[in-house]
Amino acid sequence: MDLFWTDHDQVLKFISENPTTPAVHPATGDQTWPFADGRYRLFFKVIRDTKDSTIYLTHIIDNRQANLSVYPGNKMPTFDES
Repeated sequence: MDLFWTDHDQVLKFISENPTTPAVHPATGDQTWPFADGRYRLFFKVIRDTKDSTIYLTHIIDNRQANLSVYPGNKMPTFDES
């Protein structure tokens, strides 16, 4: 679990230093960035005013799960063992 928090802190530092690096999703208005070697994905929104920016973390997903609330079209593969 400590490794997760270390990777999480690193991605937060990266996002705070590079808030415009990930493209803004045209439909949702949020941005995403993978971390921990792609295992997780951070969703966030950046609100800019004249002198400051505020970053709102909206969601973190584990890419090893279906994440149907974020990606409703995802399918879990099944295998026929017969």
